[in-house]
Amino acid sequence: MTTRTADDTGNPATVLFVRLAAFWRSSPVAHMAVPVLCLCYDVMMLTRIVFTHGGGDPAITGLLQYSWGLPLLVILCVLSVVALLFRVRMPVTVLCVICLIYLYACLVHAEPYLTLPLLFAVYAATSLAATTERAVTGILAAGITIVCGSWIVTFPRMRVDALLPQALLASTVVILALWSRNMSQRRKAETLAETQRQRNLELERERDEERHRADIAAELHDSVGHNLTAIIALTEGLEGMAEEPVKSAIGSINTLARQSLNDTREAVRELSSLMATRSTSPETAGPHRWNDIDPVLRHARDVGITAMLTETGRRPDDSVQADLCFRVCREAVTNAMRHGKGLTRIVVSWDHLGNGEIRIVVRDDGEAAPGEDNHDGGTGLGLAELEKELALVGGWLRYGPSSGQGWTVKAMIPRQGNPNATEQEGNNDRRDDCG
Repeated sequence: MTTRTADDTGNPATVLFVRLAAFWRSSPVAHMAVPVLCLCYDVMMLTRIVFTHGGGDPAITGLLQYSWGLPLLVILCVLSVVALLFRVRMPVTVLCVICLIYLYACLVHAEPYLTLPLLFAVYAATSLAATTERAVTGILAAGITIVCGSWIVTFPRMRVDALLPQALLASTVVILALWSRNMSQRRKAETLAETQRQRNLELERERDEERHRADIAAELHDSVGHNLTAIIALTEGLEGMAEEPVKSAIGSINTLARQSLNDTREAVRELSSLMATRSTSPETAGPHRWNDIDPVLRHARDVGITAMLTETGRRPDDSVQADLCFRVCREAVTNAMRHGKGLTRIVVSWDHLGNGEIRIVVRDDGEAAPGEDNHDGGTGLGLAELEKELALVGGWLRYGPSSGQGWTVKAMIPRQGNPNATEQEGNNDRRDDCG
């Protein structure tokens, strides 16, 4: 996806300058432009003084009287051009080197031939330095060099008229470099922010996919598994009461239901293997409400099980707590119907406390099948997984054999919603019983 930054939608002149600056910093051809330009300038100046015997400059004319004068001038120019080749990688170091060359040129009154390389080095150090401190160091070094050079040239006393032009020129270069540095840092920050935003969107998309898979797996295990368990229990109850042809059909329904239940468990396992983690935050809680427990108990009653709900206290208007309560109770009832042998009675108890907590107890009188230590289905998304989920929201879940016969599931869920939410009326000491 192409992103548009503030510079892309701003003033056309600003956009053009920013793009040229980006090309200037990133293109290998542009990196060579400055040394080549300085080289051409030095060659032109050296050619002029050779063919005009000093070009009318008394200082250079005096220098050329010595046999080492012209070679020294050539060496200084070449060193400055070579140093500029490394200005992108080591801008402050290159500036310091050229400052030393410039000061040496001032001693022989050849500073005009080193002024252009010095200005390019100042621009590079100010705009490309890795840190602001290094950029400031480069600016100070250049300022000291220009002042000292002017003093050397006009020794024994400083001439302001000689210093002012170079100072103004250097100041202009520094201002342009600082503006370029600011624009570059701004673009880098925008690019980094956009990259981070895209990364966050990708992570959010992956998280949503994992949550969706977790919801599907949980729904398959809880809702579909419960319904298939109820169908199996109903068909087993009708099998002994029907005529032979009907009995055969009921047996086929029972077989298909059992096969579908096994397929559902296998699908849950496959979905679970695709998930790195399962989301358990309240944001992904299902839309179950307090009264959604009624159909679950009704299924149990339809197969001849005495299913009872007792409730004390007042239900809070807390959708997250209601959903967690429903899921715990549905899982406990489903496991009792699926694994409890000789099951005749299930009692679900809800106790709403004054601090917003709810205490849940689900007891049954079924006997665990041989080889089974609990009533959990073993898919990894049953009571054991709900135990982890409740722990994350500050609650707990425990389950195990009852003191006599049967199985008991206990849970505590603290208030999850707004503590100032109003409570639902008409739920005090409710008792729902059907034999």
